Amino acid sequence: MHSSHDLSAMTTTWEVRLVHTPLAPVKPRQASCDPNRLSLFRSDLTLEEWLLVKAALPPRKPKIGRPGGDLRQIVNGILWVQCTGGSWRSMPSRYGPWPTIASRYHRWKQAGIWDRVQAIIDLRK
Repeated sequence: MHSSHDLSAMTTTWEVRLVHTPLAPVKPRQASCDPNRLSLFRSDLTLEEWLLVKAALPPRKPKIGRPGGDLRQIVNGILWVQCTGGSWRSMPSRYGPWPTIASRYHRWKQAGIWDRVQAIIDLRK
């Protein structure tokens, strides 16, 4: 059984190890200087990239019924999931409702549209 003296020595040793353990430096995330980049997320498209991707997307439906959502926001949401490996449900709300983005991705993937978009993005990176 340890005495209280032994426990304080162990605690001191543990604290010293924590203080003296070298840690990798953490670089703060900096805002992009590019005025075309709308956010800090690395996966988001620049204006130049968006203009190329937009041309590969299907035309917007007529303005009847519910609005379809901002296509750039939807594409950025899909890219966030691909780049982070996160789930649709864990996607930041800034991209819009996750079911909308997931549904759009699956429809575009099935129709071959997302493959064209991905090819354009891959050429730019």
